[in-house]
Formats: sequence, C-alpha cells, structure tokens
Amino acid sequence: MVKRLILLWTMAWFSVTSGFAQSESPTAEVQKAESVEAQMEVAKQRKSEAQGLKGIARIEQLKAAAHAFQAVARFWPKEKEVVAEACFRRGEMLRSLGEAGAARGAFEEAAEAGRAGNDFTARAYLELGHLCRRAFEHEDALVFYRKARDCKKVSLRYNNDGREWITRLALEIFAWKDARLAARDWEKHAEGSVEEVQARDLHILALLGAGDWRKAEKELAELQKSMSRLASAPTREGAQLKTALEEMKALKAIELARTNGR
Repeated sequence: MVKRLILLWTMAWFSVTSGFAQSESPTAEVQKAESVEAQMEVAKQRKSEAQGLKGIARIEQLKAAAHAFQAVARFWPKEKEVVAEACFRRGEMLRSLGEAGAARGAFEEAAEAGRAGNDFTARAYLELGHLCRRAFEHEDALVFYRKARDCKKVSLRYNNDGREWITRLALEIFAWKDARLAARDWEKHAEGSVEEVQARDLHILALLGAGDWRKAEKELAELQKSMSRLASAPTREGAQLKTALEEMKALKAIELARTNGR
C-alpha cells in the first residue's frame, strides 16, 4: 500500500514538473509577426525580461531570447541587415550562457548576413576574435580581428577596435614588431587625441618588450610634450586626455623599471 502511494505521488510530481517545464520551455514555438521589425521587438522584449532575474530563471529567459532572435532569421531571411543584428544578439545570449560553440555559429551567421556592409558584421568578427583568443587560438583570432579592421562601409570605431585587438594580441604573444606595426596603424586612424594616446601607449609597450628602453623613454617624453597643451585645456576633452596620459601602462612600466634600476 505504501509503495503504491509513493508510486502515485512520484507520477503526479513528475506530471506537474513536466508540464511546468513544457510551458516554460525556451524553445516553445515563436509565431511569425506581421513584419521583421515586429519580430525583432518580440525578441528584444524577451531579452529585456531577463533583466533582474537570477539563477535558473535568468538562464531560461536568455534561452528564450536566443530562440526568439533565431526566429527573426528563420522567418525573414531576406532582410539581411535586421538578420545580421538578430544573429549577433543571439550570439550574445549564447555567449553569456557559456555556450561558446553555439555563440560562434551565431556570430558567423551575423557576419555572413551583413557582409555587404553592416556594423554588426564587424562586431561579429570582433566577437569571433575574442572567442578564439580566450581559447588560445591566436592565429584564428588574428584572422577575425583583421577582418574587423578591413570591413568596408562600417563605422570607423569597429575598424579601430580590430586594430586595437591586433595590437593587444601581438603584445600578448610577445610579437613585438607586429605589435609596433599594428599600433602605428591604429594611431594613424585614431579618432581623436585620446585614442592616439592609447595607440602610442601600446607602441611604447612593444618597444619596452623588445628591450628598446631608450627609444621607449624618448617616445613617451615626446608624447607627453605634444599633448600637454591639449590636456591642460579646461574642457571635457582636455580632462579625458589628461586621464588617458596618467593611466598609460607604459608610463607605469617605465617608472617601475627606473625604480628597480633597470
């Protein structure tokens, strides 16, 4: 009798929990909306509903959002610009869920959809580069960062993000010459003085890595001199430039070396 009651209770519990899982399933069918814009709104709404959630509830909602973004590409494959964003957003969801392989696939789809000229193409290449870099696949990471750098008809910001990460990765793998060349390329295309300082900071770090301390110190002094007037201006830009100069990693590296009597 007891065993029978236990069995009935277990079956009832399984039935309830299975029904709950089914109603909350992130892969529940998404209906086609009246337009691609409306379809994107559905997906964005599911994404926004993840804000403030924690634990399993957040994971399930992110999965639901990823599924909704996937529906945009499924229902509206010819709307390439919107599909590029939808695939990119889906990649973000999957990346945050720790599903690196699936995220990579989504970012690749985003790059393909927007290849004619779309900011999400460059952004997808950057994310692919980051995924490869974190997996220590340095050559593949460089390929994607270069693709971001070379994207046509996209915002210069994302081209320069590619240039920055090419430089940073070269420093990370101790490719000092490559880092110097990439930093100079970034400096050449810099959007303003602050970005120029950031690029030259990495260039000086590459000089230090190669052991060329004298040249590194000379370049640092020249940079500080050339930017001093702009950095002292009582403007927001002046304050930002002053902060950028003070936070240079090369400055701290040289000061540490001097302290230790390099």
